[in-house]
Amino acid sequence: MPQSPIEPDALLVLFLLIRPPFAHAEPRYLGTYAADCAKRNEGSVTILPDAIVLRTEAGARTLRPVEENLAFYGRLAPPGFVTAFLVDALPGKVLTLEVFESHNETTVALSGHPDVEKALPASLHKGRLRHCDGRR
Repeated sequence: MPQSPIEPDALLVLFLLIRPPFAHAEPRYLGTYAADCAKRNEGSVTILPDAIVLRTEAGARTLRPVEENLAFYGRLAPPGFVTAFLVDALPGKVLTLEVFESHNETTVALSGHPDVEKALPASLHKGRLRHCDGRR
């Protein structure tokens, strides 16, 4: 008796469940993002291969483990959405970094649990952050 094929969506879900974190993170998404790259010490986020670093005037905080979610929005992704990185910023409270690409730049939008957003400077969660490591 022939077996029925697995639905493509089921394969994607299976892939996302079994792959290690950051297995497919594109190097072009790694780097530092800020609202004002000249003032990145006042508020920036750096995506590393194995961690997220939040930098504020109070200092830097490294967060891990990081999970990449290519299907964060499913089939209803906003224009330019590429991937999302999720990390526990506070116990049980997630910070999400959504990566967007346009024809001439890569940007990141941060969102998360209200307690996480309150702990961040406004410059990090009000709008998109630009890639500071050269034109991407």
